[in-house]
Amino acid sequence: MAVKISNKEQLYNGLMDLNTHYRNVIVDIEVVIDPSVINWKYKIIENVVFNHFVRVNEVNLNDGLVFINCEFKSGIAFNEVNSSTDLETTNPYNCSVLFSNCKGQHIFLGYKNIFRRSFIIDFNSEFERITVNTAVVENGFKIKDSKIKSNLDITRGGFELELRNTAIDGNLRVESLKGDITILKCKITEWCRFWNVECPKSFTLNDNMFDGTFKIEASKIKGLFIHRDIFNKKFELENRDLHGTNKAKCDEIFITEAKFVEGADFDGLGDPIKKITLRLSPSFEGVLNFNGWKVDNLQVSGINQNLKLLFNRMIFRFVLFNNFTNYADLSFVKCSATSDSPLNLSNSDFGSARFNEFDFGSFDVIRIDNVSLDNIKASNVKWFDNKKIEMISNVSEVDKQRGIREISRQLKHALSRSGNEIDSLLFKAREMEAYRNELKNSGKTYRWTDKLIMAVNRSNNYGLSWWKPTWIIFFITLGFYLIMLPAFSNQIDYTLAKSWEEVVYFFREIFNNLDVFWQMFNPARKFSSTFGQIENGWLQFLDLIHRIILGVFIYQIIRGFRRLSSK
Repeated sequence: MAVKISNKEQLYNGLMDLNTHYRNVIVDIEVVIDPSVINWKYKIIENVVFNHFVRVNEVNLNDGLVFINCEFKSGIAFNEVNSSTDLETTNPYNCSVLFSNCKGQHIFLGYKNIFRRSFIIDFNSEFERITVNTAVVENGFKIKDSKIKSNLDITRGGFELELRNTAIDGNLRVESLKGDITILKCKITEWCRFWNVECPKSFTLNDNMFDGTFKIEASKIKGLFIHRDIFNKKFELENRDLHGTNKAKCDEIFITEAKFVEGADFDGLGDPIKKITLRLSPSFEGVLNFNGWKVDNLQVSGINQNLKLLFNRMIFRFVLFNNFTNYADLSFVKCSATSDSPLNLSNSDFGSARFNEFDFGSFDVIRIDNVSLDNIKASNVKWFDNKKIEMISNVSEVDKQRGIREISRQLKHALSRSGNEIDSLLFKAREMEAYRNELKNSGKTYRWTDKLIMAVNRSNNYGLSWWKPTWIIFFITLGFYLIMLPAFSNQIDYTLAKSWEEVVYFFREIFNNLDVFWQMFNPARKFSSTFGQIENGWLQFLDLIHRIILGVFIYQIIRGFRRLSSK
């Protein structure tokens, strides 16, 4: 049967008695614990109901104060409280304050509280609200296996915050806290706000459910780690202070298997971040948007099946997609790289990824190995040069050129399907150039017929240039004209000049027959109207060969013009 205490003297005498650990007591008076009632190393208060407010004021709790299975109907407050700094403690719970299986209205940590050991609320404790205002708690402020019916509000503190397997039916607000934050297996019903928090090691979220919005702003975070959390409303990390001058930064972001139902925005506002790591899987869902970061190291792996992933206005220094498969939505918008930046793509299928105003050319090197890009969609992209492509694995020059040819083929088809025929022809030319290099470096016989075909196709840069075959035609025709001139002219023959006068006469004859030279540019010319009534088999043979060569290179000119014309 519970004992009821209504007398202060009886209560305080019991508190001062070293052998008394209160059990099964109802306290019907307001309680003030101050230096006058503390003469113990630690105190355990068990199975006590406090009907009125409990105050712990301006006191050293020594090795600690423990409440077990207690009820605080009006709440409890701590003001200007500290505890022992001894390395060894007689307190079996090794903490400054412990609420175990307790319940009540309000826990309030007021001003200038310094706890040298942890402050713990655990084992099915249940409070209406908890407020922390200006406190230092060494070894952490911990709430475990408990419930907060309304709000958890922390303002100006220096401690590690740990919430584990705890339900908060209201809001979570943390402002101006210096210390790592860990939230594990919790359910928070309303919004969460973190402003001006400084986490020197980590801000960790694991297996939580957040039913309200979740926002971090104006904070300095060494590493933000999100594992298997569910965010049913908007998630935001804003790397600035909209209301003041606090300097914000985030050094690392690691996310795996999270669900962002209404989306997540990580807004860097142009500031640097050391590393972003995404471990994708079918259980990674929602919309994930990274905007305006300068990323030293981006690493993406896994299967993107249910996530819409966006990188917007990003600047990369190192990018790695490894063992990555995209079945959903992946977009890069206005992204580029710093100098000396590699793009590493290994064992990856990008599916229908979108690249809008993406600057591939800004990367110093493109390293590829077993990559599929044939379904991507590109718009206003600055492409890389083939010289920047490297194979990740050590391969022969033949295999390297084969890999370049395959990448060029994939991009050619991808661009053609999206209607970008101009860039598609660019990669068609690169595909042919890589094939030529592959043949040159292979141990197989590179037949002269293949060489001839490749040389002819190369004459217009594989369909990219009409000007180059035009000049080739001009000089070939000039050569044939000079060779054929003695065959249709009655003034010169195929003998060496014996004097300067004969050389001058030869050049005069060249200019006198320029009309023949210009007619030779017509592959459909009549032999008689061009060279006259001449029966000369040698001349006819040269004329035939020239017509064939002329027709081939005129076709190369036409192919060059088709690059900039519609079908």
